[in-house]
Amino acid sequence: MVKSDLNAFLSVHNGTPIKLKTDLVDYIFASKVMGMYRQWLIVDYDEAMDAFGESMKPGSIFWVQFYREGRYYQFRSKLKRIVSSPKPVLILAQPGPLEDIERRQLTRITCDLPGNMEVKRHIQIAVININAKGCRVRFPLSSGSEHDFRKGDRVKLRIKIPERHTGFIVEGDLRQWRIYEDNVEAGILFCDPPNALKTYIEQLDKRNHIAP
Repeated sequence: MVKSDLNAFLSVHNGTPIKLKTDLVDYIFASKVMGMYRQWLIVDYDEAMDAFGESMKPGSIFWVQFYREGRYYQFRSKLKRIVSSPKPVLILAQPGPLEDIERRQLTRITCDLPGNMEVKRHIQIAVININAKGCRVRFPLSSGSEHDFRKGDRVKLRIKIPERHTGFIVEGDLRQWRIYEDNVEAGILFCDPPNALKTYIEQLDKRNHIAP
């Protein structure tokens, strides 16, 4: 990894999309830069954080990842506090050294792909983030109300691609799942995903990072 000047991040305009990752939970939070105040970085609060309240404590370490001018960057920072009013935001300590990172080291790509998951029965799902190693799916709580699946169960995913006539079939292991109000979200670790799916994910990643 090549260390870069931290000014490369500080010059990013407010509103720049970022991803927040912490080792305490298996989830990638979507956020954006709100601004700087003195030595603190202010970023948007992801509503998904509500489900991980115990892990969102001052002192928690976050990795902040973003894309700028054809490069991927990340830095380490510590959560100072969460402000709930007038708009929920996270206050992060002064960012640590900025590093260039390769695309394959980045976390899952936000998406919205329809599909079907077979795990003891068929469930209509939406793939909400993905990378070459796995994905996260969401489905209505009523579909999984019996909770007859467990961590480690083998699943088969049929992922539909809206702009194509065909999709992808990939098997994986159920790593974890959580209930969020009316929905269930489950993390899937792929088992030998097809090369065509990996190629599509790379294209999706590039498409998501095209400047508006």
